[in-house]
Amino acid sequence: MDIPATIAARYFCFASVRHPWDRAVSLWAYCLAHGGPDLTFAEFIHDWQFTAGWFYGKSQTDFLGEVRLDALVRVETLRSDVMTLPPIQAAIREGAKLRPLPRMNATRHPPWQQVVTPELRQVLADRWPDDLALWEAAGNTPCPSRSTRTASTGASRVSW
Repeated sequence: MDIPATIAARYFCFASVRHPWDRAVSLWAYCLAHGGPDLTFAEFIHDWQFTAGWFYGKSQTDFLGEVRLDALVRVETLRSDVMTLPPIQAAIREGAKLRPLPRMNATRHPPWQQVVTPELRQVLADRWPDDLALWEAAGNTPCPSRSTRTASTGASRVSW
């Protein structure tokens, strides 16, 4: 959905991004738990569905497209990262009582460090060239100026 820039400029826009290797392990575990083929992680990564444009195999930058963002937060530290966002900080200063974000839709899986070999890291880096840079950008605070924040698709191009 395209939102006119004059309307979007009135809102604080943020996105959450997930560590790409952790995301891949989670996708594999989800498929195993929900009737997908019984594949090792390496087989899953090399499987044709994953490489041939399966919806969940798309890059996170493909999902973001050319949107204007005020902040990026990491899924792995979502609860604490959200609390640092300026609108949340303003609400706290004004006395808002905020409940912690619930953890929902979590798939149990081993840590990516136990599953993703150096060879598979390279496969994933080739498949999702911008995702690690996007995740690393999410750890940078404070946010850059509003006029320069976009997540761009395209060969190895993430501007933040």
